[in-house]
Amino acid sequence: MAMRGTREIGRNFGSVSGLYQRARAGYPDELISAIMKASNLNKDCRMLDIGCGTGKSALPFAPIGCKIVALDFSSAMIAEAKKLLSKYRNVEYVVSTLEKSKFENGSFDLAISGAAFHWLPYSAYGKVAAVIKKNGYLAVFSGHSDFSKSRLYMKVRMIRERYHKDYAGDADKFETKMLPDIRRTGLFFKPKLLVYHKIEESTPKQYLDMVATYSWFIALPKETQKSILNEVREFIGAKKGSLLKLPRTYKLILARKR
Repeated sequence: MAMRGTREIGRNFGSVSGLYQRARAGYPDELISAIMKASNLNKDCRMLDIGCGTGKSALPFAPIGCKIVALDFSSAMIAEAKKLLSKYRNVEYVVSTLEKSKFENGSFDLAISGAAFHWLPYSAYGKVAAVIKKNGYLAVFSGHSDFSKSRLYMKVRMIRERYHKDYAGDADKFETKMLPDIRRTGLFFKPKLLVYHKIEESTPKQYLDMVATYSWFIALPKETQKSILNEVREFIGAKKGSLLKLPRTYKLILARKR
């Protein structure tokens, strides 16, 4: 079965929005701090969260008190974000794509996108640059499995390739596509790439739940999904109460608008 990392695949996440909220981790404090420091984010700022999903990317910024516009095309994902961010009155929710959104030019000090911007076409850079103020920032970030450092990750990767040999995730796109694309637009000063390496703990069930939220997994038939989870569960072979140590790499691109 052939499948590419296209935007159509990214539209599957709404079907597992509740599981996505529970299974997916947030982002490292160092990454969030780097964004806040670069953008000088404060309560008087306006921030756009592109592809906000279940709200995990907006959550660390909400306590600052800045106006946050959480944008996602999936109403199911927005519903989860509203639950997660329910105590914050400074968050507005918009169900739309970036291309169809109607924001005023120069209306945001900062635009962020966590694990979402790689689904968008090249034209998205022009759209987001238009709504960011001069000298405002675009922050694109995501977390990735370190396949070379984990037998478990390699096992899951082999399973993925069994069904989706042409699948292209976003792990390498930060260096090979996004950085060059941002430079090519001429709309931003030289972008900066920051990388953070982490070892995260997870129970076997938590890890299996995370696998069940991967885009390539969601696209498979239910019986195939069940078979894959059983295969991964057997490979883990962990006793109840045990913890997995999972190597993860988080990447952040910071780009200041000209």
